[in-house]
Amino acid sequence: EKCQKVIKTREYTKTKLKELGFVVPDSYANFVFVNVHLDSALIFEELQKRGVIVRPGCAWGWKTWLRVSTGTEEQTQMFIRRMREIAGTYGRE
Repeated sequence: EKCQKVIKTREYTKTKLKELGFVVPDSYANFVFVNVHLDSALIFEELQKRGVIVRPGCAWGWKTWLRVSTGTEEQTQMFIRRMREIAGTYGRE
């Protein structure tokens, strides 16, 4: 049951991020990496201001990538809404 929820939210996240024009490789874990095409520290800060915590890839040398853990459906939908806002702000949508 729990694994199915992780898979469902992970795939939803991947699909929605791709719809916003981001690169999201396949994942078989409880997170996805997403290339936001911008400084990941900036996107991390913008998400944090909006109540969403992710991990900026710049900590691992991946300057434009974020690590996004799966969450509840509600958390995932909120994350996608916030990414849509940020994508619009920075001309990605």
